[in-house]
Amino acid sequence: MHQAPLTRSVIPLRARFGIREARTQFKDVLLDLCPRLGKGGVRFVTRMLGFVSSTAGVWIHQRTRCAPTSWLCGGTRLNSPSCRRHRTERSPGIMTLGASLEGELATVVGAGRIGTLLASAKGDELAPVRLLRRQDSIEGGKKGPIYVCTRNDDLAEVVAKCPPARRGDLVFLQNGMLRSFLLEHNLEHATQALVFFAVPRVGDPPADGGGTVVWGPWAAAFAARVRSCGCQCTVLEDKQEFDCRMIEKLLWICIFGVLSESQNGMPVGEIAEKQPDRVRQLVDELAPIAEREVGLEGKHALDRGQLLQSLLDYSKKIPDFVAGFKEYRWRNGWFIERQRTPLHWELVERCRQRAAKPS
Repeated sequence: MHQAPLTRSVIPLRARFGIREARTQFKDVLLDLCPRLGKGGVRFVTRMLGFVSSTAGVWIHQRTRCAPTSWLCGGTRLNSPSCRRHRTERSPGIMTLGASLEGELATVVGAGRIGTLLASAKGDELAPVRLLRRQDSIEGGKKGPIYVCTRNDDLAEVVAKCPPARRGDLVFLQNGMLRSFLLEHNLEHATQALVFFAVPRVGDPPADGGGTVVWGPWAAAFAARVRSCGCQCTVLEDKQEFDCRMIEKLLWICIFGVLSESQNGMPVGEIAEKQPDRVRQLVDELAPIAEREVGLEGKHALDRGQLLQSLLDYSKKIPDFVAGFKEYRWRNGWFIERQRTPLHWELVERCRQRAAKPS
């Protein structure tokens, strides 16, 4: 028996197929290579090998390219020529260990709506879960993703309670502009996700907007956990393309946040139906500010028409959701610090006045 062809055959199969499918393919490979073994001999060999990667702990590095039309609402790309020009920073190798995409243990920090949903997910590719409160310390020994499901203002505390050797396992799910924070803490290569599903209350099923994306070393693991919750998720290999999506999400939460809060909690679906012109004006005001931050100016700027349509379409998918005016320095405040544009500044001031009134 030639060991080299056998080894080369098994690992790609395990990366491409599920466990059962790969096991069947592996047996076929053995029969082809060693017909004298017979089926009984093959069964003995596969049991002894323990399906190779499961017992040996073989690490498989797989790269999942982004879907060509998987934007916020699963529609057309926004600025695909620009994203192709900027394919310079690639996602670190996506890791799997044994039968689990998540290694030995998946940690979820934050027991709110999103954290509780992720912790409840079940699946053959998922590891056991440890659910932590934001004030809890993170275990330093076991390898696996650490899904950070806290508010932005708690991020510094979460990072401080994470052992330095495990900070590369952090997976950030927060809205807003995290770029400066991640650079400050040397976490610019950590896994980042943009969540486009809503959970009304803890324990409720998610309402999927269809545009969740993730980039980074634990991207495949996060995508598997999200899909097991019944939501779509696309793994992005290109960091520049992820930044394009990040701008889109930032604009959505900031625009619909101020419009909803300034109008007594108007649902996002109603805003999309009745006030598309105000949404368009805010897109024109805020998009250039965010584009400058990630180097998408001039001919590389996002297509305004497609961007507007994506924001409106996503809002119509979760029509009853009420966007909030919160985490100011990470969202609307980030724009205000850079430029006070007319309509945005007017709405921000109106939201502040409402917040200052006694309830």
